Amino acid sequence: MPYANSRVSDYLEHSELMFTNAKDKTILPLLDRYNVGPERCDQGLSFCGDAYTWEKEQVKLHGEQFRAKTIFEKLLAEAHPLYMDHVKFMRMAYRDDVRKLDELDAAGGRAKRISGWLTQSKTFYTNVINDEDSLAKMAGYGISKEELEAAEAKVAGVAAANQEHKIKKGAAQDAIDRRDKALDILDKFRSEFIGICRIALKDHPQLLEKLGIVVYTKGYVSAKSQAAAEEKKKQAALKAREAQEAQAAHAAQEVQEDQEVQVKQETKKKQKSKK
Repeated sequence: MPYANSRVSDYLEHSELMFTNAKDKTILPLLDRYNVGPERCDQGLSFCGDAYTWEKEQVKLHGEQFRAKTIFEKLLAEAHPLYMDHVKFMRMAYRDDVRKLDELDAAGGRAKRISGWLTQSKTFYTNVINDEDSLAKMAGYGISKEELEAAEAKVAGVAAANQEHKIKKGAAQDAIDRRDKALDILDKFRSEFIGICRIALKDHPQLLEKLGIVVYTKGYVSAKSQAAAEEKKKQAALKAREAQEAQAAHAAQEVQEDQEVQVKQETKKKQKSKK
């Protein structure tokens, strides 16, 4: 069964917490009735440990794979343009000699897949470097044998980096397969363990909650839900108080504005009476 990497750590953390808390002195006696003792809890923790080991390994190997891929892509980006320039020079040099271009593997399109690209580029440089006439043609364009050998070495570097990336990719996938196998074993064990806990602790929903097991008992509200409800009430009360304060402030502002209008009116009356 494939597992989402982003959720594996949460799954393992919850499982480890459940098996650890199941050994609590208030819980274990209730589970013991169904032959679930410390040894069974430790067995679950052991399965968690196996899955944790392979999860860490696949994360590490994926990092190595990414670095290998980055190196490969960088070397290819350096080698390919130079290779294409050399192919173009050969095509110009032997534009009237199709058979020669075929011998050098310089005719036709260039492979898109890396395997084909490596075959073409290796064959091209081997043939050109070992052919005096081709070397003379290249020299006419200012390209020495040493430059061609350096370009050939770049192709070899791409081949080595590609092989290293394949190895790292395979190792990373193997680690994922081993992790998923460990998770499958844990999942089966965990499913049965939870089933037993639901039966043994059916009259103790708070203990099920302590194990991190969702409680389905009608009318039971978990501590988390209670806290969320309390927080919701607090937020509602805070909004109501803010609304009342805003309303009071608005009313006070209206009273103040009315008083200012009255003062202005009285001032105008006094000024008229003086005249």
